[in-house]
Amino acid sequence: RTAIIDPLPTANDLTYNGLLQALVTAGTCANGTIKYSEEGPGGEYSTTIPTKKNAGTYSVYYMSVGNPGYEDYVAVNPITVTIAPAPVTVTAENKTKVYGEADPALTATVTGLISGESESLITYTLSRTEDGENAGNYTITPDGDALQVNYDVSFVNGTLTISKRTVGITWGETS
Repeated sequence: RTAIIDPLPTANDLTYNGLLQALVTAGTCANGTIKYSEEGPGGEYSTTIPTKKNAGTYSVYYMSVGNPGYEDYVAVNPITVTIAPAPVTVTAENKTKVYGEADPALTATVTGLISGESESLITYTLSRTEDGENAGNYTITPDGDALQVNYDVSFVNGTLTISKRTVGITWGETS
C-alpha cells in the first residue's frame, strides 16, 4: 500500500512582497509525512515547505514517507509556482514654462514600490515626444522595460504646457 496524500500540496498564488513566501500550501498524509524539495527525485527532501522572495517561476516536488506498512510515494511532476512581479507605476510629472524659456527638468514619480525599496531599482527615461516651442501642450513620455527586477512597470505620460509670453508695449510721445 502507498501512503495516501489528500489533499495534495497546491501552488500558492503569490506576488512579490519583499518577504520570503511559502511556495505551496501543505498537503495532508494520514499514513505518513509529506516532504518537499526543489531539486526533484534524488534530491534532498525536508518537511519544511520551500520559500522564495523574488519574482520568478519555481518547481516544488513532494513525496510521502509512509508509516510502517506503507510504501513511500514520490511525485514525479513538480508543482510549478510563480511569484508574480509587483505592479509599479512611473508617472511623468506635469511641467510648465513660458514661451522662449528653456525646458524645465523632466521628472517622474515612482509609486507602488515595496516598503523600504529604492526608486533606483526602476530605470526609465523621460522625453518630450513632440518638438515645438509654440504655446500649447506637449506630451512628456516615460519609457523603460516593462519587467524590472521584481516589478511589472507601467508608464503614465505627463504634459508640458508652454504658455504665451506677455509682451508689454510702452507708447511714447513724439514731438
